[in-house]
Amino acid sequence: MKNLTIGKPLRVILLFALPLYIGQMFQLCYSLIDTRIIGSTLGEVSLGAVGTTTSLSDMLIEFLNGIIAGFGIIISTFYGAKDEKKLKKSIGGTVILGVAAAAVISIVSLLFLPQILKILNVSDPLWPEASAYIRIILAGLIATALYNICAAVLRAIGDSFTPLIFLVISNVLNIVLDYICILHLNMGVSGAAAATVFSQALSALLCFLYMRKKCPQIVLRKEEAAPDKEVYKQLLPTGLSMGFMISFVTLGSLALQTGINTLGTNIIVAHTGARKATTIFLIPCCFLSDGV
Repeated sequence: MKNLTIGKPLRVILLFALPLYIGQMFQLCYSLIDTRIIGSTLGEVSLGAVGTTTSLSDMLIEFLNGIIAGFGIIISTFYGAKDEKKLKKSIGGTVILGVAAAAVISIVSLLFLPQILKILNVSDPLWPEASAYIRIILAGLIATALYNICAAVLRAIGDSFTPLIFLVISNVLNIVLDYICILHLNMGVSGAAAATVFSQALSALLCFLYMRKKCPQIVLRKEEAAPDKEVYKQLLPTGLSMGFMISFVTLGSLALQTGINTLGTNIIVAHTGARKATTIFLIPCCFLSDGV
């Protein structure tokens, strides 16, 4: 646990924010490598199939991550106030509500996936692989939520560096598993999706074990994980507002993708690569305006 109220404000803010920025850049670099692996090993059709659903998965994941980040704000408030009881209650609430949100998003999305793919104008040649890929990503949202919950708790108590370490481990493992699942197990785009979900689940487990060993003060007992109405009243508005705010940004990309998907595989592949490359130049702007 770190006290971010001690020291020169600018230095403290930069030291806290820099790992977040590095994490975003590393995540983007992995995304580019993942695109390269799929394109070079499976071909343009497979890459196009993944590209048709990327905006959908981005929007849902950003919404989920935004909710959990909002919960982290409340956790940090109780940590700063040195209110240990409500701190643990807010952590317990974050776990329960975060997992519940992931489960609801996952189940609803999977139930209506055929209709969603039709709205996205996914063409018949790309449909099988697009459906196979996004189904696994959606089914694995709980793994995504668990990692982000652990990361949000650590950041809330002043540690933004440790989540970066586990993010790097997850991404490196993901790249290795991509090659294993695609080239050796012949799983196609399903292998790429499975590698992503497994890597996130392992990262969440490692992060949890680290917290149990290094941060025993925030390890919950059964009674501390029980729902608390007053704490939930603070968690939900903040979490949902953050989730909607972040997902509205990606909603525009989703709308654009529905049009791109009608232009053929070559355009979809070109747009997928260009969008990921463009994000490299956008992240510094977002970091300066939002992160710091």
